[in-house]
Amino acid sequence: MTKRAMTELGAEFFGTSHQTRAMRSAIGEIAQANAEVDQDQTNGFKHFDGESFVPGKQRLVALFDGVVLSLRAGDARGARRQLGQALHTLQDFHSHSNWLESGHAGALPALWRSGEPLPASAGAQAATCEDCEPVILSDGSLFLDCGGNLLTPLLTSGYYGGENEVPATASKCRHGGPFDTGPGPSGGINKDTFHQFLSPHFRLHLEAADSAVEASRQFIRDLQARLTRSELELLFGVGPTLTLAIGPTGRLGPLLTLLQSQLSQLVDSRIGTGQEPLRYVLVPFTDASTGPLLVTHDPLELKRFLGTLLAAAGGGCSGPSMAAVLQALGASGGGGELFLFAPRAASRDGHLASQVSGLAWHQGTRIHAFLSGSCGGVASASPAPEYQRLASETGGQVFLLQPLEAASITHLIDATVRANTVELLSVADESGGSRAVFPVPVDSTLSRVTFSLSGSPSLRLTRPDGSPVLGVEPGVRRLQLSTGVLVTVLDPAPGVWTATLDPSGGYSLHVLGESPVGLDRFALVETAGRPGHQGYFALEGLPVLAGPSTVVAGLSGGIASARFELRDPAGALLQPLELTPAPGAPPLELTGTVELPSRPFTVYAFGTLPGGEPWQRVLTRRFQSQTVRLFAPPSQRLVPGRTSYTFQVENSGAPAAFRFTARDDRGFVTGVSPGSFTLGSGERRALTVHLEVPEDVAPGTSDTLLAMVESTAPAGTRNFAVVTSVPDPEVTVDCGGARPGVATLWPPNHGFVPVGVEGVASSDGSPVRITIDRVLQNEAPGEGACPDVRGLGGSTVELRAERSGSGPGRLYQLRFTARTDTGGHCTGSVQVCVPHGRKDSCPTAPVAFDSHVCPGTK
Repeated sequence: MTKRAMTELGAEFFGTSHQTRAMRSAIGEIAQANAEVDQDQTNGFKHFDGESFVPGKQRLVALFDGVVLSLRAGDARGARRQLGQALHTLQDFHSHSNWLESGHAGALPALWRSGEPLPASAGAQAATCEDCEPVILSDGSLFLDCGGNLLTPLLTSGYYGGENEVPATASKCRHGGPFDTGPGPSGGINKDTFHQFLSPHFRLHLEAADSAVEASRQFIRDLQARLTRSELELLFGVGPTLTLAIGPTGRLGPLLTLLQSQLSQLVDSRIGTGQEPLRYVLVPFTDASTGPLLVTHDPLELKRFLGTLLAAAGGGCSGPSMAAVLQALGASGGGGELFLFAPRAASRDGHLASQVSGLAWHQGTRIHAFLSGSCGGVASASPAPEYQRLASETGGQVFLLQPLEAASITHLIDATVRANTVELLSVADESGGSRAVFPVPVDSTLSRVTFSLSGSPSLRLTRPDGSPVLGVEPGVRRLQLSTGVLVTVLDPAPGVWTATLDPSGGYSLHVLGESPVGLDRFALVETAGRPGHQGYFALEGLPVLAGPSTVVAGLSGGIASARFELRDPAGALLQPLELTPAPGAPPLELTGTVELPSRPFTVYAFGTLPGGEPWQRVLTRRFQSQTVRLFAPPSQRLVPGRTSYTFQVENSGAPAAFRFTARDDRGFVTGVSPGSFTLGSGERRALTVHLEVPEDVAPGTSDTLLAMVESTAPAGTRNFAVVTSVPDPEVTVDCGGARPGVATLWPPNHGFVPVGVEGVASSDGSPVRITIDRVLQNEAPGEGACPDVRGLGGSTVELRAERSGSGPGRLYQLRFTARTDTGGHCTGSVQVCVPHGRKDSCPTAPVAFDSHVCPGTK
């Protein structure tokens, strides 16, 4: 539903029926955040279960405002996460409530518009459902007919076993299905699926889905009215992002001057075209520090900022390049390419390379390193190991540049930072030394193709007709480097091209192009979510060697057939994959199982187009299976103060000693515990990351926390997990709408009646804990039966149904405190009365006596 609504609105807002790769990625982020809500089966208000309409609305209002705040802060990741969460709650309303059964359809904007009241709902004590009617079918099986089980046209929703919401009476509707437990009438009212076994109101599933899609569209249209054009484009991922890390600025010399000139020309050439970057992210660094960070959609601001870097001079040979890349990754929002410009010297903070690789791998960002210059008059003949590692593991490349080779920078940037970049081939050989020949299928959907060779200046290209590519033909651009070659061909002839290399040492060859046909996703997944409508959730971190694994692949474009292979980095076949369309999933989403190889591998997809023409694509990032796994906890909404996240680590390999580290892009992490530990084979333990959120944190801007475990003895095994959180604005709790669960006690038989407090809601929709601290009354407690209240300090007290026979009736005042786990609180009171007679009104009188204090006591 989410992808359908976003796809339709993308065409409506931007006038295009074809999504770019960045747009598909953005919509995928929103859909993933939507699905993750089903991992919380405790808080029913996230699903509008258990008649939680007030806290559910508060949640939608808070998330709506959070999307706006995140986009104004330039935080696409935070905005998409909150939008996905909001759409899940909104869509569940139509499947879990009786909105449709009451004669309505389509959107109910009052669910997220703070100024519009919700429809009248059934009271806490009102009966809403009766048992469904059992029917014996002709084959002898039992069928529960729930078509007439609702008792009220007022708004209600089903209760689900295990959630915080508990029905006050046994005649409340259940959610229904085989996994729902708890008191209430048989059957239920959910419309989650077409299957009667799972969804008692299954006949309304299609109508519920259509209404949910319409509500999602209206929610996003309301957002559109609050956003600028550039903020809306950021939400949908319209256009690529150009991400740069440059430094130490005082040591790049002539390269920095040429870089400023070449980048300015490239930026100018993209303005007003479909290839204009949506955002520019730039992190400079010196030999001692990083920043200031630039994030802008204005190309002129980027050019001005580059000009300020030219004014810097001097400094050491190396700097904190890893910290700069981490900062750039955090600001970019993930995906696409990151270009690092640095001297050939080793990074000052190379120990952070594992964290950089993990975060880039998680985001799907490829890191390319351009290394130039010398230190002490000596230029290294090979890149520093940390730069080579980052490029290899993320699917990027390393180029060693001479001072006048800066033109190569913009050639590769121009080829990769495009709306529909796809990869056709990715091979690397650390030793090289012998001739290598690679066939490259080029299909007719490719508008351009670029051959990028690093590590060797020897590359010969041959067209499908056998003619060589000389580099001087119209539509061909060849750039010869001292340690590489870049060749771009516009409108390449379809067929098999041939790349021939004669390297003297290690090399990497990438072939990329621009096409609507792409391999967008390949993920290892597991099934999770509420029983009855589970989904696939991507596993955090690197793949783990633990038996057969489930994978999901996503393709795009007009494809007639597809098959998949795992290959080693040099391009040799490791194993084929059999993937088939996933049940109920889009036609270009395929799934299957695989025994992961222990060797590093890349993923290739092949097939035919509708006319029978062959196509080929690859995901350039490298998969490396591990024997340790890190399990991430659910994301929190952060509030000022100290908090923590608890991860779980499991070792399926040999016993080893490990190091545990964590880092986040907002600087909230204050420490980890333990920092080091040992794990035997099959053992598991908890690891804690401590954070402190400052009081002045800007709400709505996401914080990405990367936790990592690495083996130290023996070394080599590692894994990571990522948690993205969004700092909340100050949470408020509204006690103004508080009411007693029972307003009148009758008959006055001296017995005790349980009474709670209802109608208290938090601004973020989080559960509210009620503590009844004190009860006062207008009549003095009697000497024979005292006290008149029991259970103070809990959410419910018991009040004595008693009043004086000569008075106007008894009035109780319950004073309470309401708190949330997210820091909100308020105090209030409600009144309960025991009238003099059944038809008499409640008295108006001062409450001067403590119901818990008996005569003669202090």
